[in-house]
Formats: sequence, structure tokens, C-alpha cells
Amino acid sequence: HHCMEHLVRTRAVRIRRKLLDQPLFARLSAEEKERMFAEALHFWSGPWGRAVRSAKKCYPELPFIYKTRHGLLKGQMDLLFETKAGEWVILDYKTNRIAPSEKQRTARDYELQLGLYALAFNRIYGAAPKRGVLYFSAIDESFEFKYGDGDWAEIEKKLDASFSV
Repeated sequence: HHCMEHLVRTRAVRIRRKLLDQPLFARLSAEEKERMFAEALHFWSGPWGRAVRSAKKCYPELPFIYKTRHGLLKGQMDLLFETKAGEWVILDYKTNRIAPSEKQRTARDYELQLGLYALAFNRIYGAAPKRGVLYFSAIDESFEFKYGDGDWAEIEKKLDASFSV
């Protein structure tokens, strides 16, 4: 996760192996560093890495506080960026190990989380993200949720239902 964050913050054209020499990664084994580097390379050279590098605006690790009728919702979005076409996208990195067959089920587990990020961004900044993306680094695949104006009320209903459990 920290490796992805570093790439986004620097928006480097290329990933260099010296990235692995940072003190942050000192406790990792050589095998873990190689796996992390390979996963980061796949992301950065793929469509999402290209989208981030060419983004008009890019906000990694964006904190937020959103007031709901149940209290304050505090969180941090892994990445929010505006594409060249002016579309806002929320991208959440999932660096845990999953099998490709688990992608859809795992994505559904995080659907409300991404929806809440999109809702909070919409309510706080007045801009509507068009997509929420879960990027699974272990399998180099993503899962997308699309958002439109009619989705905010539905997301708020799901939020309300989660508090009544």
C-alpha cells in the first residue's frame, strides 16, 4: 500500500528499483520486495497508472470528515483523481492476497466503503465521482462501480441500514 502511495505522490514516469531501498521497506524480505515491485510495476504500467500520470488533479490519501445523521464519518481515500476528460475517480488499492475467483465477492464486500467515499466527496466538494475502482494488486485486476446523480440517496439508505445493525 505504501509503495502505491509513493508512486502516486511522485507520479514518476518510470518505477526504479531504488524505490525498494527506502527505509519504509527495510523490514521486508528480498522476496517480499520483489513481489511488491512487480505488483507496483503492473499497476504503474497499466491503464490505472497511465490514468494517474495523466490526471489533471491527483489527491492521494485524502482525509475527510462527513457529518451524517448518525454522527461523524471519518475516513481516508487512497486516491482521488480527475482525468483529462474532467471525470473524478476514486481508486482504492487492495494489496491483500486474493484469488481471481474471489474478486467479485471481495469487491461486493467493499461496495459500501467506496460508495461512502463517493457520497462524502460529492457532499463536501459538490463534485460527483463517476467511478469507484478497487484495484487488486495481487492479481493485477480492478473492479469498478459507476455512480450517477440518482445513486446518492441509495448510498445514504445503505449507510442508514448499516447503523441499524
